[in-house]
Parts: sequence; structure tokens; C-alpha cells
Amino acid sequence: MLIAKIFIRFPIVFIFMLSLLTGQRAEARYAAIVIDADSGDVLHSVNANTRNYPASLTKMMTLYLLFEALDHGHVGLHQHMTVSQNATQARPSKLGLRRGERITIQDAIEALIAKSANDVAVVVAEELSGSVQAFAKAMTKRARKLGMRHTTFRNPHGLPNRGHLSSARDMAVLSRFLIKDFPHYYNYFATKKFKFRGRDYKNHNKLLEFYTGADGIKTGYTKAAGYNLAASAERNGNRVIAIVFGGKTAKFRDLHVRKLLDKGFAKLSIEEEGSRDDYKAKDNAAKTLLVEKQESKKDALSKSKTSLSPFRNSWPEEFVKKFGPIQTSTPTRENRATDFAKMIAPARASIGKPRTWMIQIGAYVQIAAAVKQAIHAAEKLSALGNDYEVTIMTGKNNARSVYRARLSGLNKKGAIEACRQLKKHKFDCFPMSPQM
Repeated sequence: MLIAKIFIRFPIVFIFMLSLLTGQRAEARYAAIVIDADSGDVLHSVNANTRNYPASLTKMMTLYLLFEALDHGHVGLHQHMTVSQNATQARPSKLGLRRGERITIQDAIEALIAKSANDVAVVVAEELSGSVQAFAKAMTKRARKLGMRHTTFRNPHGLPNRGHLSSARDMAVLSRFLIKDFPHYYNYFATKKFKFRGRDYKNHNKLLEFYTGADGIKTGYTKAAGYNLAASAERNGNRVIAIVFGGKTAKFRDLHVRKLLDKGFAKLSIEEEGSRDDYKAKDNAAKTLLVEKQESKKDALSKSKTSLSPFRNSWPEEFVKKFGPIQTSTPTRENRATDFAKMIAPARASIGKPRTWMIQIGAYVQIAAAVKQAIHAAEKLSALGNDYEVTIMTGKNNARSVYRARLSGLNKKGAIEACRQLKKHKFDCFPMSPQM
């Protein structure tokens, strides 16, 4: 009898221990975030860091790596990929490809976006990395470099897997990178339907049909995840990104995201109206601050923060002695990824942080290089007729000191316009709000 009791209890204990060892599960279904795609401002957030099942939003990372491979010349749009037996066994949604068939990269892109084809996702994974497992590791590695801290990928399609998790905030990061890094491919996300071997496939993203300005990007659904959607729309020069996890139905999800996008655009409209009203006050305050900094340049130097004019034509001797000769360093992709991810992270207080809009030009391992690049950018922008304050913000990236070159003393429109101008001169640049 005692033996029977032990036999009955042991499986229960075993199952409990197994649940502890199999990794962290999704904490909750519903989550949402809305951001200003230009500035990175968070306009709305509910459970944004909660780990959830991303379902087919996963394919956005599959596409990110595919776009990256295209840009690097590893594959071509008209290149054919061969379908493996493993790919044919993927569960729906899928194209129903047979072993040995071939599909072009361009057809694969449209199939992933419009049909959300799981068999095609496997074909892409095997083409780029040799196996689904290797590709999933590459996906997670790229996610970390982009600053997606709550994401772990186990497959290229998003079919159920206990350890396959992400968050609304991370998907906003990924959406933003897809838009910023691959504007030449982003139009694929606006595909309403595509034809493959005589059959038409409609995009599951209904916002493309009924929401003005919507131009992407991806839907997702599994029973465990609920109805997910990453959406982006552009109106009157503003772009908003909205992410929803855990919708109850496809209709609920679509209508809810529509309301979130409306909310985002409405908030931006109010902010812009306020910016026009107080632009003069902010501009005058920035100019006053600039004069004060010019009058105390020695103090500014000791704090690694200075106004533009002392360095316009020469480098002070005390600066060279303190920081060494100028050695320009190009910002790495990893630094840029971290900076972009921080743009939609929760705001953190910082002593002495400028309370105006700023633009960031790059991140450097040497402070002298950061100052030099910031001043170079300010000189390029002198034609706009504004005064800029060079600000160097220190931080850490993988335990290494990083110096971020920024220009402050701007309003929102000025920051966005400054970045547009600088990008024409091949500068890395993105605007930053006072709350960032």
C-alpha cells in the first residue's frame, strides 16, 4: 500500500519539477504599446514588458534577417530556394509546398507577409542558416543586439513553443528597426494580396483596407497567443506604431488597434499644437542657455559638456591634455541598436539632462571623437539658423564606456528636420524627446 502511494505521488512531483525546468512561460495575454515612430515617444502602454507568445509576429524577425541577407548580397530577390521535407511538415497557415519544389526569395517575402506561410518560414530559415535551430539562435542573437531584452525565439514562424516569447515593447522595437533599416523593403508590408502559381492570397492585415494611412506590418494568431497585431500608419508627416498581444477575436484586435492608432495620432496632434505655441519661449530659453554655457566654458569642459562656439575653429589645449588627440570613431551597429531600443524604453531621470528636444549623431568609445562629430553636425546645420548646444552623454555598453554625441536646444519639429538634413550628409541621426 505504501508503495502504491509513492507511485501515485511521484508523477505529480515530477511534473511540478519539470514545469520549473522548462523555462519561463507567458505571464499574461493582453498587452499593448503605441509609439511615435519618429521620436520613439511612448504614447500608450499596458503590460508592454510582459512576456507573451508572439505567434506570427515572429516572422518580422525572419524577414529582418532575410532583408539583411539581401542587403549584404548573400541572396537575391530572384534566387530560388528548395523546399525540404521538414518544411512540408509545418502546420498551417502555409502554401502547401511539396518537397523538392522551389520558391523565389521575392515570393517568399510576400508569402510570409500576406499568407503568413509557416512552410515558407522554414524554407527561409534553412536557406539562411542550414537548420531551423541555427536560425532561431541567429534570430535571438539579433534580437539582443537590437535591444529586445524580453524576446527568445525557438522557430522562424511562431508556432507554439513554451520558450518562444516576446513582449509588446520588443515588437515595437523590431517594427521600428524594420521601418528605419529597410525602407527599400518596407513597402512589401503594404501588400494586400499576392499571386502564387495561379492562386490569389489576401493579406490577413485588414487595417490596410479600412484604416487611412496604414501601410503594414504583421498579424499573428495561435490559440495560446490570441490575436496579435503589429501595425503602422502615417498621417500628416507623423508615423505611429501600435502593437497588441492577446486579442479575443480578429475583429476585436483590428478595431482595438484602430482605436490605439487614433489615440496616438490625436496625442501627436495636441503636442504639435503646443509646440507651435511655445516654440519662441523654448527657442529663447535655449539661446540664453547657450550664452551661459559660453561664459563658463571651463566648467563645461570639466563636465564633458560644452557649447558650440569655443570649439568651432580650434581645440583648447586643456581639452587635448585631458582627453588626448582626436581620433574619429564610426558608431557601431550595436551601439546604434542599443540607442534606438532605449528610445522606447521607460523614461529614467537623469541629473542635468537637457529639458529640450535633442538629436543624437552617434555613440563613440572616445569622448573627443564624440565632441568632434557633434560639432561637425552643428556646423552642417548652421544654415537652418538655430543655435545648438553640444551635449555629450556618458553611458555603458557591454561594460564599456560609451559617449553619445547629441545636440540640444530644439523643439520636436526642429529635431526631426535636423535629422533629415544630417542624413543627407550621411550622418547617423535620430531625434530624442525631453522625456527620453
